[in-house]
Amino acid sequence: MSGHNDTVQNIARNNSDARLQRIQDRFGRWNEETNQTTFATNDPEEGLLDAYFAEQITRQFGIPDGTYTYSFGGTNDTSTADKKRRIAQIIFDRVSPQLKQNGQHTAIELIIAVLVNDNYSNTNGDSVTFEIFKTEERTSYQKISSGTLGGDSYIIVKGFALKDKEATIEIFEKEPFLLMESETPLTVIQYDSLNAEEPNESVNKTELKATFDDRGEAVVKIKFRPKVEDPDTVFDGWKEKFKPIVETTTNETGAVETSIRPQPRPDDLDTTGSSTNYTIPNTVDLLWLKVQVNGDKQKYEEEFLNESNSAYFVLSDCCSAPITLEQLKQIFTATSDADLNAMKDAFNEAFVQFSMNTCLNKAHFFAQVKQEVGNSVDVENTAENMNYRVSALISTFTSSFGRNPAKAHEYGRKPGQSANVQAIANYAYANRNGNGNFASGDGWNYRGRGFLQLTGRTNYNNANQIIQSLYPESGIDIIANPILVSTDVRVAMISAMAYWVENGLVELANAGGEDTNVNSITAVINFHTSSYASRRNHFQTTKKVFLNECS
Repeated sequence: MSGHNDTVQNIARNNSDARLQRIQDRFGRWNEETNQTTFATNDPEEGLLDAYFAEQITRQFGIPDGTYTYSFGGTNDTSTADKKRRIAQIIFDRVSPQLKQNGQHTAIELIIAVLVNDNYSNTNGDSVTFEIFKTEERTSYQKISSGTLGGDSYIIVKGFALKDKEATIEIFEKEPFLLMESETPLTVIQYDSLNAEEPNESVNKTELKATFDDRGEAVVKIKFRPKVEDPDTVFDGWKEKFKPIVETTTNETGAVETSIRPQPRPDDLDTTGSSTNYTIPNTVDLLWLKVQVNGDKQKYEEEFLNESNSAYFVLSDCCSAPITLEQLKQIFTATSDADLNAMKDAFNEAFVQFSMNTCLNKAHFFAQVKQEVGNSVDVENTAENMNYRVSALISTFTSSFGRNPAKAHEYGRKPGQSANVQAIANYAYANRNGNGNFASGDGWNYRGRGFLQLTGRTNYNNANQIIQSLYPESGIDIIANPILVSTDVRVAMISAMAYWVENGLVELANAGGEDTNVNSITAVINFHTSSYASRRNHFQTTKKVFLNECS
């Protein structure tokens, strides 16, 4: 595990320990208090436990829902572990669409487990039966540490013995005040209900109200902006405060150079107590929460998220901010929240290191990813499928199988013969894109994988060098472990981002948001593709998500 992750975990652990100590200091030891209230007074203790910003997530759970019987066609060799996995993948790909229509799913490992014979044939009427599951979705809230100006967030307040009590929630800025310019609560707009599609844009809120439910939670949904006006001068002023300073200079050769740096701001981080001028990595606003509630016994007032500099909630502008689950859900509409969260976390881990922290880069990058992997993202399905028919081998790989049709018949799929997928890849890609010969196995190991279909040993090596140069602490080595590009979401995402950097796509993306800009990026990724128009269409979606919503 990287040192970065260790640091994050230690901070989280320390914050958790501090919160627990506060609770114990206030309410005494939990067991002792429980014994007193249960056996002595029978009067439950009450109080506030925690408050934080959150996002709503939907997780999918599998509930056993019977079995599925699959009947084989042709002859299928399952005599080795690799062959079993290949046949299981074929079965999985064939049955998944039908299962999905019924709200069901299965897993490749479950199919492998029932492939107990060395051969299955339709002439013998062979079939296998494996478990299937009903897909059930459950919604919950997940704590977040950052958000974007103009974006949405939930605020969760946790307490006990406060059911039906109303909490008053206020958001404050850490000094120095960026938006409110004084020690007053931050102005936001509120959704009238948790299920409302749009907030009440005509009313400013500095005090938010939420009622505790029987789970001990009070929840409110907000948007980080003041009320909508025409002209929207207040919000426009807020956005200006987040904009970095752009400076242009002329070097000794007469060339104009542009540099971008965040606004310098005074802060009170100097341990001596004096105010210090310093430049933060991005212009951000640090927020904390104050909660008040009238219990049956007394009025409770607590402050949250201001225990240390690392505890504050970080508010930033859209473009320099991490991407969110909600943004990805608008792009990959048929992908589970679990998979999207994994993609989100991987991108956010490295986007600053790879200079992809602009709205244009995000929009262009995910438009190309959408074309390469589709609307329903499963990293294990990003490995290039080499299960070709004989005729398809000859017409697709003209420089290899087209020149030697005998090899197509030897390796390709035809009646009575399954495709030898490894041999197909090794023959089709031998001595190309930095690969070795057929015997090297490079064609199979470095076939197309991941979110941008990284293909060929040269491309893997170039992306790997970018990772080692810009993000060595990632611990990723896709030359030593190429399979991870199509089995591990984190590796798949970061290797795609490294490819983006290595091929100059950061600069091409920042050049603009017109059709010509999309085309120039597409030409680098896949010059001969027929999907130029499709990629331009995808960009219209991602442009709305990452650019229009930030404007």
